Amino acid sequence: MTSPPPPDGRPPIWLFAAGMLILVALLVLAVACSVPDAQPAHAGHLVPVPPAVGPTIAPPRPAAVTVPRIGAHSTLIETGILPDGTAEVPPVETPEQASWLRESPVPGEVGPAILYGHVDGGGKAGVFHDLDQLKPGDEVLVDRHGAPQVRFEVYQVQSFPKAAFPTDLAYGDTQGAELRAITCGGTFDRATGHYRDNVIVSARLSS
Repeated sequence: MTSPPPPDGRPPIWLFAAGMLILVALLVLAVACSVPDAQPAHAGHLVPVPPAVGPTIAPPRPAAVTVPRIGAHSTLIETGILPDGTAEVPPVETPEQASWLRESPVPGEVGPAILYGHVDGGGKAGVFHDLDQLKPGDEVLVDRHGAPQVRFEVYQVQSFPKAAFPTDLAYGDTQGAELRAITCGGTFDRATGHYRDNVIVSARLSS
């Protein structure tokens, strides 16, 4: 499975939010590094102090994915966006391994949580080998570290030529918590060593 393209065009809200968090962190750092003895512009006037903010609690990270209908199960490793702008996928040498795109929402949070898996590799079937066999109503289960399992219900299974990968469908904002499971599909191009299509399964949080 070649690397799917990252979000392009107008960035989804979850990517914008991640950027805002970085900006806020940089602003806090700039304030923390200012001269400690500097006086306010209007000496003698009280300078309001912002209220203390308690520690933030990070959402539970995904641990494993199970797709009962096709007998698929794998732990989830974290993959990201590579320096060249393409999406990192699990090593093809271990095709049974699925991954979660850490730049995407955590499964169970608002937005599309992105899972990648190979259709095959090294002469072995991959974890998402039969992903295109799913039908609306099938379940995708995601275990999370230190939190209850979340269940997603499939509502759409689609295949697209890689040259026409639907970025908005795969990565675009959603009103609720959703999941996208992505793998390769279609016929195998021996000249390039890659499959010609991508299969995208869309699912909504059910519990």
